[in-house]
Amino acid sequence: EELGYTHAWIGDSQLIWREAYVNLGAAGLATRHITLAQGVTNPVTRHATVTASALATLSELTGGRVALGIGAGDSSVETFGERPARLSHLRDAVGTIRGLLAGERVDVGTGEARLDWAEPLRIPLFIAGSGPRILGLAGEIADGAIILVGTAPDQVRAAITCIREAAKGVGRDLDADGFKFVLWA
Repeated sequence: EELGYTHAWIGDSQLIWREAYVNLGAAGLATRHITLAQGVTNPVTRHATVTASALATLSELTGGRVALGIGAGDSSVETFGERPARLSHLRDAVGTIRGLLAGERVDVGTGEARLDWAEPLRIPLFIAGSGPRILGLAGEIADGAIILVGTAPDQVRAAITCIREAAKGVGRDLDADGFKFVLWA
């Protein structure tokens, strides 16, 4: 924060690093301006209802200085032999999280759920990925993308083009929407 960073992304890979939400809460208490986010969580190890509740709690703690970084799952799932989420599961989880945070009653597959204690809120959501399908999903439904393709300019340009084309395909104007591109390097 003192160095001028706008966001702090805390890893969410339970067998490699310490618990993300504990670290995010501690960072929230120790800072005043920086936006805090998971870098990144996933719908395999974190049920969408758990993610929504944790984000609402963190938002309450920090006065709204929260974003969500989410992807299909990488080290958090592979370290115990699980597979990353299918894109349809990720898309559904994003819808569930957004619905719960908006104060809606949502179908979670086994019934309906509602985040009863929280005031409705909108948290910026970033989808992380490296392949064209998940980057395209970010362009279709997210507020930003965390691009995981290295730092070679051609690769980064190709990723951004993929995101923009998918957004255009669903009628989105990313510039008008304030879409954010994050390069994970």
